[in-house]
Amino acid sequence: MTNNYLSSLLKNHQNNIVLICFLLVWTVGISQTKSIDSLRNLLSNTQNDSIRFELTQKLAFDFLFTQLDSSMVYAIQLNELANKNNSISFKGRSLEVLGRVNAYQNHYDKAKQILNEALELAEKHDLDKSIIYSSLGITYQREGLYEKSIEYFFVGLKLDEKESNNDGIITKSVNIANTYSKLGDNLKSIEYKKNVIHLIENTKNKKIRHQIGVFWNNMAVDYAQLNKLDSCIYYLKKSLHANSLADNKAEISRSYHNIGIIFREKNQLDSALHYTKKGLQINEILKDTLELVLSNRAVGTIYSKLNDYTNSLSYLDKANELGIQINNPSLISDNNLAFSKLYEQFGDHKKSLEAYKKYISYKDSIFKINSQKNIDELKVSYETEKKERAIAEQQIQIQNQELDIIKKQRQVTLWVIIGGILALLLGITFWFNKERQKRKQQQIENLQKQQEIIKLEALVSGEEKERVRLAQDLHDGINGDLSVIKFKINSLDKKTFSETETGVHNQAISMLDNAIDQVRRISHNLAPPSLHNFSLLEAIRQYCNKVQQTNSFTVDFQNFGNLFSFDSEKETAIYRIIQELLNNISKHAKASEVLVQLNSTEEVLEITVEDDGQGFDTQNVKNGIGLQNIASRVSFLKGNLHINSGNDGSAFIITIPYLTSTKIS
Repeated sequence: MTNNYLSSLLKNHQNNIVLICFLLVWTVGISQTKSIDSLRNLLSNTQNDSIRFELTQKLAFDFLFTQLDSSMVYAIQLNELANKNNSISFKGRSLEVLGRVNAYQNHYDKAKQILNEALELAEKHDLDKSIIYSSLGITYQREGLYEKSIEYFFVGLKLDEKESNNDGIITKSVNIANTYSKLGDNLKSIEYKKNVIHLIENTKNKKIRHQIGVFWNNMAVDYAQLNKLDSCIYYLKKSLHANSLADNKAEISRSYHNIGIIFREKNQLDSALHYTKKGLQINEILKDTLELVLSNRAVGTIYSKLNDYTNSLSYLDKANELGIQINNPSLISDNNLAFSKLYEQFGDHKKSLEAYKKYISYKDSIFKINSQKNIDELKVSYETEKKERAIAEQQIQIQNQELDIIKKQRQVTLWVIIGGILALLLGITFWFNKERQKRKQQQIENLQKQQEIIKLEALVSGEEKERVRLAQDLHDGINGDLSVIKFKINSLDKKTFSETETGVHNQAISMLDNAIDQVRRISHNLAPPSLHNFSLLEAIRQYCNKVQQTNSFTVDFQNFGNLFSFDSEKETAIYRIIQELLNNISKHAKASEVLVQLNSTEEVLEITVEDDGQGFDTQNVKNGIGLQNIASRVSFLKGNLHINSGNDGSAFIITIPYLTSTKIS
């Protein structure tokens, strides 16, 4: 009986283990920190694009297993390098890393969107798709959609077998094995793992051999579910030893967790609590939400066996809160089963029943099966209908006179039903025609909007090209002529000048210098170099500093939220909006303080420009050229513009949706 109970508990644990642990830590080197520092130094000291590609890609992948934020930064840099040099292969790799980062941060929809974009790119340009299929499988694993995840792993495995890629075969086979374990087919899981043991033991890939402890841990869980506890203990000891040598904290935590369960079933509860809490402490450092759910639930279960209701409920509450936070139905289901057992143990039968109902409800939603309750209801309905037919037949036999009445009632009912059906068909036909007219009207409106957008895009693009042309003409034409004039005047022999002529000469040189500076400033305002040489954020920051230097007010530039990136035309439009707003403030607001704030959320970029100046009448100036330019650019960006103005200052709030722009959460 003990073995069966242990198997059940280990199965609950295995049903929620992060199946991708083997793949997540697969590429972590033995001396990773030193390697990363070395790569950073090399990257900072090279200007060769080919070398920068390789180093940036390596850093993006290495940080994927230690610092997700850093991995995100290098993946974005890799994407920018790829776009700049038109490198399709490196663009695909950057998207694959960005997809994984979002998956590990539990942003599953965003991860799948980015990875599918990478897959389309790979199919279009005949690039390697195996690792992308792995990443999609990993994403679905973390989301709890195991049948979907295994489909992607099998597709990737076939590609690796075709190319004789042993490292890829190992990773896909292990992920497939763990997925079978999730689905309760432990014999298949062990079969797939045994198929790659010889590949792992004979591989020359040090990183794969370094992660052998992860593999033994998964084998131990499979044998536990088959009630083969001797084999389970054997592989747990191998796992703990291997992971300790490798300092693999995630897998050390899993080993402690499983060893704690063994002690719990032997009723050695103090040892069980000791090992399970050690695993929990490691997961709190790693901040792995999925593993934190499992660890908190395991500690809560041990406290229940110690009859400590308060501590047991506290840890189970924490496990359930985290499960709901990442919206994992499998975790929530098993948490409710643990609650049900706890309430039952302490005599709260009502709460126990409620928790058990939730457990059943979530289980049904996961495996999409019909509940026994619905089957029972159908059975009762069938039996009731059968009895009613028998009673009706008896009444017909006893009361022949009522037969005619029943027939007439049925005829009336039939005509009513037929009339109702006809009325319903007429209503549906009328509704369908009306909806079709609405759709046609909507199509017309959409076409009109598209034409307006095309005109607006052409207008903004043409205006920007004209600015660049004027800036070039000013810089290369007038500024060049002024410089030549200054040179010729300076070449005059000043020794022959009288005192008056010397003064006129110096005054002329000063006026030429001032004119040259003005032309240069106008040229830079028309086509700011910072917008082409730096990121949008840096260009806006530099412009704010420049405005502050040339005006009496202070400019506070702030940036909050996630990193973001738009295409060059949209970034130029955003820059022009802020430029126009600051220019208006400089001319009209009489302000002492100005705030420029960018706030990036999951869906939009919000731009806020505020001043404490004298304000303006929004109705009287809304048709001004400045505001019209701002409004047209906001429309070009498919954004919204909101203006507040009064005696205490003005505020412009602009929200721009990301749409197809690259925005990393």
